[in-house]
Amino acid sequence: MSHYPKKAGLAMNKPALTDIKAAALGRWPEIHAALGIPERYLKTHQHQPCPYCGGRDRYRYTNHKQGGGFICNQCTPEGGSGFDLLMLVFGYSFAEAVQVVAGALGMNTGAQPEKRPIAVNAPKTPPDCHQDHLATLVALR
Repeated sequence: MSHYPKKAGLAMNKPALTDIKAAALGRWPEIHAALGIPERYLKTHQHQPCPYCGGRDRYRYTNHKQGGGFICNQCTPEGGSGFDLLMLVFGYSFAEAVQVVAGALGMNTGAQPEKRPIAVNAPKTPPDCHQDHLATLVALR
């Protein structure tokens, strides 16, 4: 376990990344939900809009190897981890994502990141293409 430098005469412990990953294993859906990702985005293998970029069915939560995995055919076609999903949706750096996960698991002794999460995009309904084209054609007259 690594340590922060002594502060005001106290040594503050910082949990190691391996300890945080081990504690999060198998708990990613509940961690993501606790940190503000709506549960509809945490349904395993259900194709749906991406919580970051939208779309219609490009995103799926795989929870690959119980590590919070996901795939978005546009944002992360190679897939991402539970930390990556927090970084994508909320704009956290990796260090901030690790810190908020540690906090959600009750392992964090330091302050949480000051950055507030951005709102998760609501699923967008597909536009009515014919109406859009009609408006464009009318405007060209």
